[in-house]
Amino acid sequence: MDLVKKDDTESGAHPAMPIIRFAPFGELRIYPVLEGELNTLAKGGEESIYLNFAIALLPTSLSLFVTLVTTTINSNRIFVCFLTTAIVTLIAGFILLALWWRNLGSSQTLVQQIKDRMPPPPGIQIIENQAQVHSRTTASEP
Repeated sequence: MDLVKKDDTESGAHPAMPIIRFAPFGELRIYPVLEGELNTLAKGGEESIYLNFAIALLPTSLSLFVTLVTTTINSNRIFVCFLTTAIVTLIAGFILLALWWRNLGSSQTLVQQIKDRMPPPPGIQIIENQAQVHSRTTASEP
């Protein structure tokens, strides 16, 4: 008794191929992209980093101001330290928030610049049959 199973390809049977259906596009556009632009798109915009740090600094500043208002600090050195830290984090948070706002659409702007490189589609030229043109001109003549 032979325990070794023969390969299906040896017996002439081929494995079933998957069914592939293809629906063509109306128009396929290919945009050339420079490597630096591709790296910029892959990295993402800097605006998310600015927003993350602003979100971290602004509540920190708020909590330091609330601490200064609600508690009594006997040491002037600690009070000045709290106040300075609160002011610095508030200013840094607003600067980062402004940078985020300014750079908000940088990725979309880059994508739009890449899309704008595509020339407009060529016009479709319609060539009329000479017999049709001749019959129109002769029918309109008196």
